[in-house]
Amino acid sequence: LVVRHPFERLMSAYVDKLESYARDVEYRGGYYYAMYGHDIVASYRAKYKQMFPDNPLFEKKEPSFVEFVEYLIETPLDKYDEHWKPIFVLCPPCHFNFDIIVKMDTFNRDTEFLLNQRGLDSGLLTRKHSTKLGESDGGLKKRLFSQLSKKMVSALRDKYRIDLTMFEYDA
Repeated sequence: LVVRHPFERLMSAYVDKLESYARDVEYRGGYYYAMYGHDIVASYRAKYKQMFPDNPLFEKKEPSFVEFVEYLIETPLDKYDEHWKPIFVLCPPCHFNFDIIVKMDTFNRDTEFLLNQRGLDSGLLTRKHSTKLGESDGGLKKRLFSQLSKKMVSALRDKYRIDLTMFEYDA
């Protein structure tokens, strides 16, 4: 089982699927905007434009991260897309007896351990996974999470509490 910090998953899913309509159209024919982005903007944009009338985040076609997080907070977990659904809801740990959990933040070390345990050559891993999406990890976190209030981060933590606990991540 390969897991990732829930907030890292959210940031990655947002940047990859919702932050850029052009990217969504190019890679997925506009699926995520049609399925989620349009409704998120329709539900939350007026509120944020009223609160922050001069903020360019609320002039774009795409949902801002704060609007996306408000959608997550107000939406039942079973209505989430698989890219932001908590792992415990997808529940592979409930259906399979995993003996190794690989974390994205320690991916190289964990996969080396896995390969050694199975007597496989570590040279099998030639492709590296990138999570930065063209921006430093700290820069992306700051840019996105600075849009959120402490109350929103707390509500997000509550939504992902089981994943945070089960996979030993700090909020």
